[in-house]
Amino acid sequence: MSNDTTPRSADTEASFEVALRAAEGIAQLLHALNHHASGSDLALSLARTTSLLQQGTVTIARDADGLSLNEQRLDMGMLAALYRGMTEHDLRLVQVSPETPPRALLQFVALLASPQGQQGVAFDQLWAEHGVWHVRVEFSSAEAEGLDESFDEPSPNALRAAALAVGRGALAGPDDPAGRLLRRSPDAAAVVLFGVLSEARASVERRRYFDAIVALHPDPTFLFSALSHPAWYVVRNAAALLGAMGVESADQPLLRCIVHADSRVRVAATRALGVLETGTAIEGVRLAVTDRSPEVRRVAWRALRRSARAPQEPCPLLADALLQERDVDVLRELVVIVQRMPQCATTQSIQRAAARLTDRGDVPVLACDLAEALAHRAPRLALPVLRRLADSGNEEIRRRAKAIEASHSISLA
Repeated sequence: MSNDTTPRSADTEASFEVALRAAEGIAQLLHALNHHASGSDLALSLARTTSLLQQGTVTIARDADGLSLNEQRLDMGMLAALYRGMTEHDLRLVQVSPETPPRALLQFVALLASPQGQQGVAFDQLWAEHGVWHVRVEFSSAEAEGLDESFDEPSPNALRAAALAVGRGALAGPDDPAGRLLRRSPDAAAVVLFGVLSEARASVERRRYFDAIVALHPDPTFLFSALSHPAWYVVRNAAALLGAMGVESADQPLLRCIVHADSRVRVAATRALGVLETGTAIEGVRLAVTDRSPEVRRVAWRALRRSARAPQEPCPLLADALLQERDVDVLRELVVIVQRMPQCATTQSIQRAAARLTDRGDVPVLACDLAEALAHRAPRLALPVLRRLADSGNEEIRRRAKAIEASHSISLA
């Protein structure tokens, strides 16, 4: 993964002697931070290291045997602190540009000085809040390049750093560094991604985390547990993921969510049940069509409309909804169901609903849609509704009523 957004042109590689002294300077900075050195000592070391780095690009790579510096193998020696920091955060390559400002260098060193379990600012938190511009960082590749078995599983800090990078727009595919790291431990990565998903505020960021979890195909056990979480947004995220991942065994647990106190959870659970389409899931969706929230009802009716298990005979729930529903968006879903699956409603219920919508006056297009559906089934019963629509003050509605008359050979005279 690269966190370098600054275009560089033909960086000059520092000589090995300069690169060695610069790498030693970074290691000394790490040591100073870990041992609470005074501000003046830290400033002096930072100034010396920055001056050296300005003489050319320094590239530090880690493999199973140690470190290489500008493609030359190194003894650990004074660089032990740097090697340890890169290992703890699963970093394979660090490239420091000559243009790196002292603040960015110090930020990077602070990242490596905050290993898992130590108190202080965490690696991923600093990375997310400040960024390390001008410093290019890559996580270890999926092939592990001969790394010791102890490093086969990415650390929690490394997973979280990769997850946060995905949230900021880094690609998470199998051919991309962040994606390769997450796929080395998909179940653990999914848990980490779910955690940052629940913390994210921006919708675009949440969508990236969501899609990354689905792409990992993890064991969904942690999502079942999350359905009982006290925070509504955690439950909503878990319900939505179970639906997107097609976890059919989640149908029964999701039934509990369609009576959740928060309507946003009920929306997510209803949508997920509609996707799962098991017998239990569809029964849950049918319960949701009478929910007190218009949005839940709309999602439920849409799920039934798209379901392969849609009723093939008149549905009392649909008849009641046609006569009682007041929300325009829900009414649109009901009308589409009648248009596409007229067998789901009785002719009488369609006629009464069409008359009701005509009287209502604020949904003339929906009244026309129902009148046309009625004309397909019983042209004569559609006549009274069409006559009233033909007298509408809306020219488009009058034109449509006459078109329905002509197509079904109905005389409005």
